[in-house]
Amino acid sequence: MKNYKLLSDEELFVLIKQDNQGAFSTLFDRYWKKMLTKASSLLRSEDGAEEVVLDMFTNLWKRRHTTEIRNTIHTYIASAVKYEVFNQISGRKKKYPFIEDVKPGPVADDATQQWLDFADLQQDLERAIAALPEKCRLVFKHRNDGMKGKEIAELLKISQKTVEAHIEKALRTLREKFYRYIFYIFLKFN
Repeated sequence: MKNYKLLSDEELFVLIKQDNQGAFSTLFDRYWKKMLTKASSLLRSEDGAEEVVLDMFTNLWKRRHTTEIRNTIHTYIASAVKYEVFNQISGRKKKYPFIEDVKPGPVADDATQQWLDFADLQQDLERAIAALPEKCRLVFKHRNDGMKGKEIAELLKISQKTVEAHIEKALRTLREKFYRYIFYIFLKFN
């Protein structure tokens, strides 16, 4: 197995043009947090920023065969994020444009593999939730059980703002942990 982390951005992009998912994952890991920070500062919204960065990487993968990089990969990605932010602000962009482009692959009976993948994902999710701080984990568990913020606040004798802060922290932690699954699913269908 090739160690893609040792390759330059330009070398990775050559491999991406050849449909190399490992190279794409490495580039994604290299720039995800930097671009998320950039988009967050422009949008002042973490959720919106995640959507922008995911859209940018999705478009990069979809257009990998036709994209030409004139300067550096970093410059290209930073410009693409800025462009996605402007699209989101202007409201011209649909929420999930790549869903329309997903074409079903050949039908195969891989139910067992899907069940195993789901079981692994569920175990990872349970471990991530168990790793949350105690109060945060408790608030998140009650929320997943269908309780409203006000009900959780009354039950735990904390303010509703504190409940919201715990839920936000739990969701942020889980998003950071599972963002790679989003790309695994995306790459599987393209």
